[in-house]
Amino acid sequence: MAERQHVAYLLLVELLAHQFAFPVQWIDTQDVLLDPRRRVQRIVELGPGSTLANMARRTHKAGNQFADTLLGLSRLFMSCVTDVSQVRYHYQDVTEDGSNDTAVVAKDSKDVPSNVVVAKMEQAAPVAAPAVAVAASSIADVPIPALHMVAALISFKLRKSMDELNTKQSIKELSSGKSTLQNELIGDVGEQFGAVPDGAEDMPLAALADALEPSNSGQLGKKGSTNIGRWVAAVMPPKFALSAIREYLHSTYGLGQSRQTSVLLFAMTHTIASATARASSVDHAMSILDEAVQKYAHFCGLSLQKAVASSASQSTAVVMDPKVIDDLTQTQKQLAHAQYKALAKYLGLEGADMDNTDGTSSLMANFHQRLALWHAEFGPDFEEGLKPIFRPLHLRRYDFCWNQSRNDICRLYFDCFQVMTSAQLSYIKTETLPILASKADATTMNLLSRLILHASLGSSSATFVTVGRTLQSMIGARLSQASCHVFTTAPVAPRTLVLSDGAVTYSEVPRTLNGATVTYSQILRAGEHAVIKTQVEGHWSSNKRLTDQFFSVVDQAQGTGLSFAGKVVLVTGAGRGSIGSELVKTLLGSGARVIVTTSRSIASVQAFYRRMYSDHASRGAELFLLPFNQASLQDCEALAQHIYNADGLGLDIDVIIPFAAMPEGAADIDQLSWKSELAHRLMLTNLLRLLGFLVQQKSRLSVQNQPSQVLLPLSPNHGTFGGDGLYSESKLGLEGLLNRFASESWHDKLSICGVIIGWTRGTGLMEGNDLISEAIESHGVLTFSQAEMALNILAVCTGDVASRCEDEALVADFSGGLGRVNNLKSLTNDARTALKEQQQISKAIYAEDARESGLTSQPKPENENSRKRGRRRGRLEMQFPALPKSNHHLQSLGLLDMVDLRSTAVIVGFSELGPWGSARTRWEMESKREFSLNGYIELAWFMGLTRHVDGPLKGGNHYVGWVDSGSGEPVHDEEIPHRYSEKMLQHAGIRMIESELLGGYDPLKKEFLQEISLDADSPEFECTTSAAEALKLRHGDSIILTTSEGSETARCTLKAGSRIFVPKTVPLAYSVVAGLIPTGWSAVRYGVSEDIVRQVDAVTLYTICCVAEAFYSAGIEHPQEVFKYIHLSELGNMLGTSLGGTDKLREMMHDVRLDKDIQGDVLQETNLNTPAAWVNMLLLGASGPIKTPVGACATALESMDMAIDSITTGKTKLCLVGGSDNFQEDESYAFSTMKATVNAAQQFAEGRTPREFSRPTADTRAGFLEAQGCGVQIVCNAELAIEMGLPIYAVIAGTTMAADQISRSVPAPGKGLLTFAREDDASSPMLDLKYRRAQMQMAISRASSDSDNTTDTGFTTPGSGTSTPLSIVSVDSSSPDKDAAKQSETFGLVSAVKHKQAHLPQIDPRRLEATVRRIRRQWGNDFRADNPRISPMRAALAVWGLTIDDLDIVSLHGTSTKANDINEPETINTQMTHLNRNSVPLLSICQKAVTGHPKAPAAAWMLNGCLQSMCSGIVPGNPNCDNIDRVLQKYQHLAFPTESLQLPEIKAFLLNSFGFGQKGAQMVGVNPKYLFATLEATAFETYASKCRNRQRLANRAFAKAVLTNSIVKAQTSPPYRKEDAMHVLMDPMARAELDTEAGAYVYKIRPPPIAGALLPEMHQWAETQEERITVEHAKSSSKRLPPVATYAAPAVDPLVIISPGSEMPTPFGNVQQRPLLEFALGKPATERPVASPLQNIAASLALAREPTPAELEPADSTPISTSAAQALSALVETVPRGASIGGVGVDWEDLTSFTSDANPTFLDRNYTKAEREHATHARDPHAYYVSRWCAKEAVFKCLAVKSQGAGFAMEAIEIVNDEKGVPGVKLHGAALEQAQEAKYSHILLSISYGNDTVIAVAVSQRAAQSQHRDSSSEKVRASLAEEELSTASKDGGPLRGASRRLLPSGLMGSKKVKATAMRILGK
Repeated sequence: MAERQHVAYLLLVELLAHQFAFPVQWIDTQDVLLDPRRRVQRIVELGPGSTLANMARRTHKAGNQFADTLLGLSRLFMSCVTDVSQVRYHYQDVTEDGSNDTAVVAKDSKDVPSNVVVAKMEQAAPVAAPAVAVAASSIADVPIPALHMVAALISFKLRKSMDELNTKQSIKELSSGKSTLQNELIGDVGEQFGAVPDGAEDMPLAALADALEPSNSGQLGKKGSTNIGRWVAAVMPPKFALSAIREYLHSTYGLGQSRQTSVLLFAMTHTIASATARASSVDHAMSILDEAVQKYAHFCGLSLQKAVASSASQSTAVVMDPKVIDDLTQTQKQLAHAQYKALAKYLGLEGADMDNTDGTSSLMANFHQRLALWHAEFGPDFEEGLKPIFRPLHLRRYDFCWNQSRNDICRLYFDCFQVMTSAQLSYIKTETLPILASKADATTMNLLSRLILHASLGSSSATFVTVGRTLQSMIGARLSQASCHVFTTAPVAPRTLVLSDGAVTYSEVPRTLNGATVTYSQILRAGEHAVIKTQVEGHWSSNKRLTDQFFSVVDQAQGTGLSFAGKVVLVTGAGRGSIGSELVKTLLGSGARVIVTTSRSIASVQAFYRRMYSDHASRGAELFLLPFNQASLQDCEALAQHIYNADGLGLDIDVIIPFAAMPEGAADIDQLSWKSELAHRLMLTNLLRLLGFLVQQKSRLSVQNQPSQVLLPLSPNHGTFGGDGLYSESKLGLEGLLNRFASESWHDKLSICGVIIGWTRGTGLMEGNDLISEAIESHGVLTFSQAEMALNILAVCTGDVASRCEDEALVADFSGGLGRVNNLKSLTNDARTALKEQQQISKAIYAEDARESGLTSQPKPENENSRKRGRRRGRLEMQFPALPKSNHHLQSLGLLDMVDLRSTAVIVGFSELGPWGSARTRWEMESKREFSLNGYIELAWFMGLTRHVDGPLKGGNHYVGWVDSGSGEPVHDEEIPHRYSEKMLQHAGIRMIESELLGGYDPLKKEFLQEISLDADSPEFECTTSAAEALKLRHGDSIILTTSEGSETARCTLKAGSRIFVPKTVPLAYSVVAGLIPTGWSAVRYGVSEDIVRQVDAVTLYTICCVAEAFYSAGIEHPQEVFKYIHLSELGNMLGTSLGGTDKLREMMHDVRLDKDIQGDVLQETNLNTPAAWVNMLLLGASGPIKTPVGACATALESMDMAIDSITTGKTKLCLVGGSDNFQEDESYAFSTMKATVNAAQQFAEGRTPREFSRPTADTRAGFLEAQGCGVQIVCNAELAIEMGLPIYAVIAGTTMAADQISRSVPAPGKGLLTFAREDDASSPMLDLKYRRAQMQMAISRASSDSDNTTDTGFTTPGSGTSTPLSIVSVDSSSPDKDAAKQSETFGLVSAVKHKQAHLPQIDPRRLEATVRRIRRQWGNDFRADNPRISPMRAALAVWGLTIDDLDIVSLHGTSTKANDINEPETINTQMTHLNRNSVPLLSICQKAVTGHPKAPAAAWMLNGCLQSMCSGIVPGNPNCDNIDRVLQKYQHLAFPTESLQLPEIKAFLLNSFGFGQKGAQMVGVNPKYLFATLEATAFETYASKCRNRQRLANRAFAKAVLTNSIVKAQTSPPYRKEDAMHVLMDPMARAELDTEAGAYVYKIRPPPIAGALLPEMHQWAETQEERITVEHAKSSSKRLPPVATYAAPAVDPLVIISPGSEMPTPFGNVQQRPLLEFALGKPATERPVASPLQNIAASLALAREPTPAELEPADSTPISTSAAQALSALVETVPRGASIGGVGVDWEDLTSFTSDANPTFLDRNYTKAEREHATHARDPHAYYVSRWCAKEAVFKCLAVKSQGAGFAMEAIEIVNDEKGVPGVKLHGAALEQAQEAKYSHILLSISYGNDTVIAVAVSQRAAQSQHRDSSSEKVRASLAEEELSTASKDGGPLRGASRRLLPSGLMGSKKVKATAMRILGK
C-alpha cells in the first residue's frame, strides 16, 4: 500500500511539474476530445473541483452540441467530486438465473446515449428464434441544418452534388466571381433564412451556415420545396411520389421528417450533377435514395444501414387457423364468380359458353400435329431454305460504262507522264488499249482528241501522244461496229508441284500439243473434247457439221470476237469463283444486257458485281442485279413477272443460263438430309418451274420474237463420283426436259440446249480437286479453266448451233472425255494418295537434310528480341506535307520574287472531328476504305477503347504501352485491329443513330405532345403544394385540390373536360441514320476539364478540340507561340456555324417548357459566336477580330473567304477558319419535313445498309444524310509561314462568294458561281507570266533609281513625271537597267533591289521596300485589279503561272440530292467551257459519300481532303455510287471516279460549296511548290530547315499529348500581367517570349520611363501605312483630331442627379457590343498612383493620328470603351467649381445574357416595389430591369459601400423617374448611410442603350469646399478611369464603324485632362 502511495505521489509531482513547465493548451485539448470522429461520450475531471468539466460543457454547448445531435451522440461532463456515484464502477450481483441486474443502468438511462441503450437491448435478445424483417432502429430527428440548406441551394444552382461542395470556399469563389450569380445565391439564401450577414458572399460556407443557424427554422422554404417537387416529378417513377419516398426512408432507415428532407437534398443535387435520367423503376429509384442516404450519412459522420434481420422476439408472429383461410378464400371466389356473371349479363354474353375451350384446344392440337409432321419430314431447317427473298426494290442497275471510259482515259493520261519501261508500254498497247477501246463512245473520242492536242503542246507528254493516237485508231475502227469480246487468253494446263520442303503448289501453264503451242480450238479438236450432239432414233449422237460450226465460232471468238450487243441474258448462279461469273464477264464485254440473280444480300455482293461491270463491260452493256432464291416457288414466279412486266424491267430474254446450285456436302444414300432434298428442289424442280413461269409471261404478253434459248447445266457425273447426295439425280432429271421439247407446246417460247460441263478448275465445287487435275489429265481427260468453259458455253449461243436449237433440242458435250472414264472415283483417290505420299517423302528428305546441315553449321541462338522482332508498332503522328530537298528545280517555273508574300494566304494547319474520328482516320477510310495500323491505334484511343499506361499494372510490373480501357489488360499495337476493328466499324462512320449519344433521342420513338380532353375525372395524383397551386392557376375550377395542414404535398384530381397534353411517340421514316462522332469520344480525353464540358454545348467542345489539334498539324505545340511573331490583334477568328449550340438551345426552348431545371447562363451557349469565343478564352487570348460567318452548308468556305480578305488587306496575319455543327433532334426533324434528307425506311426497303445511304451523283440518290462535327484550318500570310517555318499544305489562290437569281425557294441551288468565271478578255497580256515579270523588273528598277517618280499603277520613265501606259516593256541590253535586269533574272528581284541600294544609298530602304511590295502586288497577286475583264478564277491561277488546264481535281459539294448533283456539275462544266479548258476532265471527289453532310463544317472537311489529296496524289473514289447518273454524261469537263486514282502530282484544285439561302462559294488551291518557287535558294533552305525541325518536335509533342490526354491545354490567364495589359494591347510591336521555366509564352514588359520614352517602343503603330511615323508627326496629328460628334451621332439619355439640379445630355453613342468593362474606384483619389496612368495617357495622346476618310464617315456604333470614356469625361466636366469627385462607378450588362430577372427572389431582393410595378408598365420589362440593375451596380461602385460585395441587396439603391420619365437615384438603408458618411451630396448618373447592351456611369460628388474645382482629383480620377477602360477594352475591341484611335475620344475631348497629361509627360 505504501508503495502505491509513493507511486501516486511521484506521478502527481510530475504532472504538476509538467503543467507549470508548459503552457496550458486546454482549448486544443477540448478540440481533440470533442472531435465528432472520436465519439468521446464521457469526460471526467479528476481533481478538487469541476472547473475543466464546466469549461468543456460550455464549449460543447456553444459549438458542438448541434453536430452531436445530428450524430445522435450524447456526452456527459462529470467530476470525481460531484458525480462520484456515476464515475465509480459498481460490480453487480449475479441472479440465480444467471442474468445481470440492470436496475442501475436503467435508472441512469436518461443520461446514457440512446444508441448505447439500444445496443444493450439487442444484446439481450435471444438468437435462436427465426429471423424476420424489422424496421431500422429509429434515429433521433433533428431540424435541417443551415449548412444543408445553404449547400443545397448553391449546389442546385451550380449543378454540383452537395458532397462535392467545398464548404471552406465562399459563394464568391464557387461562382467564379460572377456578380450576378453571387447576388442570386445570396438572394436565395436570404429568402430561406430571412436575412444574411454582411459580406456573406465572402464567408466560407461552413462559417456562413454557423452564422445563419440562429435564424434557421429547420424547414425548407418555398424555393427549396419547389425544387424538390420538380425533381421528384422529373426523376422519380410515376408511382413513387413524395409521400412514398418519405415512407421508404422512414421504414428502411428510420429517418424522421427533417432527416428525410436532407436526404432528398443530397439525392436531388447528385442526380442533377450527374445528369441522371428518370428512374426506370421503383427499385431504381430506391437505389438512388440508398446512395443519397450514404452520402448524407458520410457528410454528417453517421453510419446508417438498412433494416436488418432481428429475432422474432421483437415482433409477434400471427398464426391463423388454416380452416379460416380456406373459408375466406372460398368466399372471395364466390364473390368473384358473381361479379363475372353480372358483367357477362351486362355485356350480353350471358348465354355464351365462356369456359369452353375445347374448340380452341382442338385447333391448336391440329396445328401442332401438322407442324410435327413438317419437322419430321423435312427437318427444322428446310423451311429456312424455302423463304422468298426476291425484292424488286433491291434492284441494282449498272450502265456507267461511259464514265468508266472517261476515268480510264484520265488514268492512262497521268500514267503516261511517268517513266515507263518497254515492257510496260507493250502491256498497255496489247492489254489496256483494247479494253479502253471497247468501252469508248463518241464522247470518249472527243475527249481523247482534245487530250492528244493538249499533250502535243508539252515536252513531257510524248508517250501519251503516241499511245493516244494508237487508241484513237482502235476506237475509230470499233465505233461503227457492235461491241464484241475477243478471247485473247491462250489455253492453259494444270501443273502441280511438290517442293523440296514438302509444300504443294498449283499453277496453270500454257498448254502445248506434242510440244508445240496451239490454239484452243485445236486442243478441243484433238481429242474430241467438245462435241455437239443431236438425238437420232432416241440416242444422242455427235453431229459433225454442228461440231465444226461450233469450232468455227470458237475461232471467231479468238479472232474478231463474239458480240451479244443488245441481247438480254438471264444468269442465275454467278457467284464469286463460279462458271456463271465468268460468263457474266464475257457477256458484259460483248455488250449484252445481263440479268444476274444472287441468293445473298444485295448489300454484301453489290461491290463484287459493280467491280465486275467496271472491269469488263463494253459500250452498251448493262448489268441488272436482283436477289433471288431458286428454291422458293414464290421467287421463281416473281422473277419472271418482274422481268417481263412494264413496271419492272420490261425485257424479253434471249438466253437463259440457270446455273444456280447449292452444295450438299458428302452424302451417300444412307445420309440424305433435308439439304439434299432442298438442293434437288432448287436444281431440278424449281428450275423447271422458273422456265414454266417465263413461258407463261411470254404467252401473256404474246411475245412473237424468237424463242429464248435455255442452256441446261448437265453433268457427266451420273453417280460416278459417289457421295454427292442427289446432285447426279438432279442433272439426270434435267435431261428429261430435252425430250419434252418435241412433245410439249412451249417450243415456240423456249429452245433447249443441254450443256454437259466437264472438269472445270477453280470453281467453288471443284476447287478442292485442282491439285489432282494434272493426274486426271494423264488418263486422257481434258480439264478446263473457267474462261475456257465460258467460251464453250457462249459459243453455242450464236451461229448455226443456236439457230438449230429452235428446231430441236441439242446437247453440247464439254465433258473433256470425263464421261468415258469408268473408274473415276478410284482414279481420284489414287491421285490424292500418290500426291500425299510424294509430299511426305519430300518432307522427310527435307527434314533429314536440315538435320545434316545442323551438324555442320552453328545455329543462331534465339532470343527474346528475335522472337518479338516481327511484331509491328504503330506511330501517332501528323501527316505533314513532304518538302523538296531544294527548290533549284523549281526555278524553271519563273516565279522567283513574283508575289508579295505578305499578301499571299497559305494553309498551314488543319484538323477535323467527324464520323470517322480525325482527319487522318477519315482520310484512310475515304481513300483506301480501310484503316492502317496507325489509324486503328488512333481511333481506338479516340473511342476510349484503349488508354496509354506508363506505370505499374495490377500485378505490380511496370508497363509502357496501351491497355484495354475496361479490363486494364495490356494490348500490343499489332493486336488492336484484330481486337477492336469490328466494334470500331460498328460505332463509327455513317450508322444507325445511337440514342445514348444524343441525350436519349430515338428517331424510332420521336416524342410529340397530343392534346386531349378528359371524358372522366382523372385518378388522383400527388404533387407538391407549389405545383398544385400552379395547376390550379392553369386549370381553375377544372381541378380539385386536397391538402392537409402542415403537409408539403397535395392530392389533385383533374375533372372531366380538362384539356391536357399527353406525350406520344411516332417512328420517323427519316433521320434514323446519320454520320455521328464515333461512340466513346470524350472532350475530357482531349484535355478539356469536366466543368467546361458541363458548361458548354457540344458544338463548342468540337471546336475547341479541333482548334487545339490544328495547331499541332501546323507544327505549333503551344498556340500562344504565334504571339512571338505577331501582335495579339493580328490573329483573326473566323470560325462559324450554321445553327450554333443546338443542345443548349433545346434546353432553353424545350426543357424550360417542361419545367426542367437548366443552367442559369444557358443563353450564352446558344449564341453562334460562342464556340469561337471559348476558343479564344481557353487557348489563345487574342484581341483580333472574331467574325462569325453563318452560311448554312457553305459556312466553312465563307469563313475562308473572310479570312483571305482579312489577311490580304493586312488586317490580320493569321486566322482560324472553319465551321462546326451538331446533329440535333429538332433540326433533323425539320430537314425531314422539307424532304431534303434521305428517307431511311425507303432505303432499308431497297436493301441498302446505312453506309450506302449517301450516294452523290448516283442515279438512285435520294437526299442528303446529316452528320455532326467540326473542321478547322489555320491560314496565315506566306511571309509569316516562312518566318516561323510552318508546314504549308496549300496556297489559297482565290475564293469567291455568290448569290443567285430572284426566287421563292431558299434552298434551291443556283448558278451564281458562274461569276467566278466571268470574262471577255482571255488574251490579255497580263496573263503572261513573262510579260508581268518584265513589267515588274522595269518598275522595280526605276523605283530603286528614283523612288519619287514611282506610282502604284504603273512606272515612270526616267526623268519624267508621267506614267507609262500598260504595255509590254522589253529590257534592252543597251538600257541603263541592263545589270539590274540580269540580276533580277539570275538572283531574283530582291537581289536586284539590294544591288541598286548598294549604288544608291540615298534611297530610304524602308520606303523602297514598301514600294517593291506594292509593285509585286500590282504585277503579281493583284494584277487582275488593272483588268477586271479577266476571269477571277483564271487570274487566281495565272498568278502562279498556271492555266485553267492545270486544275486537276474538284471537290464537289455533292449532297446526294436530286437537284444539287445536277446543278453543281452543270455550273462547273459551264465555267470550264467558258474558260476554254482543254485538258483532262476534272476528277470529282464526293466526300459526303463517306462522311454524310455536316452542314457548317462540310467545306472544311472537303478542304482537308483536298489538302490530303495534294500531299499524297490520291484522288478518292466514290464507292457508294452504284450507278452514275447518265444525265451527267453531257458534262464533258468532269469525270466521276468510283475508285481511288493515284496521280503523279496535283497542281491545283477547285472546291465547291453551296448553302441554303443563296450561299454559293468556290475556292482555288495551288500546290505549295509554286510558292517555294518564289523564294531564293537560301531563303528556302532556311525555311525548310525550320520546318523539318518544327515537324519533328510537333510529332513528338502530339504523340505525348495523346498518350497523356492533353491535346487541349487550356489557359487560365492571359500571357501578360494585368497591369501590362494596356501596353501589350496598344504597342503594335509587343511580342511574347518563351518562359522556359514555366514552359509558356509570356509578355515581359519593362516599366516605361517617365520622360516620354514610351514613344519609341511604339514605333510601328501605323504599319499598314508602310512608313514609320515620327513623334512630331504624331503630335501634329493629335492636334488635328476632330471632335467626338464627327464620328457617331450620340443617342442621348439625360444625365440626372439625386437632388434637383441641371440636366445634361450624355455623349454616349450607340453601343453594339461590349468588352469586359467593369470597375469601381473605392479609394480616395490621393491614394492612387498617378505617374503610370498619366504617362500612358500622354503617350497615347502623342500617338493619336488623324482619322482616315473612312473613319470620318458617320458610324452606327461606337466602342464601349469610347462611349464610357466620353460619358465619364462629360460627367467630370459637369462637377461644379469647388466640388470634388468622391467615386466613379461604371457597369454594363448584355441584354441577351442577363437572365436573373426571371428569378422572383432576385427581383424582390434588388428592386423596390415601385420599381417592380413600373416594370410591368414598361414597353420592354426585360430592358427596364437590366438598365436599372446596371445603374444600381454603377451607383454601388461609386459609393464604395464598406463590407459589402456582390451580395449587397440593391433594393437600397432605387432608380426613380420624374414626371418627364427622366431616371434619378434614391438611396435607402446602408447605401444612404454610406453616402452620408462619405459626405456625398450628389450622384451624377448616365444610362445608355445599345442594340444589345446597357452602360451606366455614376460619379459621386462632394459639396463645394472652395471657389475652385479640385482639378487634381479630377485629373487623377480621369486618368485612373482611362487606365481601367483601356485595360478592359482588350476583350471587346473596336466595333463596326468605329474609329481606330488608340485612346477613347471622350477623354481626349476634355482639354484640361489632355493638357495636364501632356504637361506631365513633358516633365
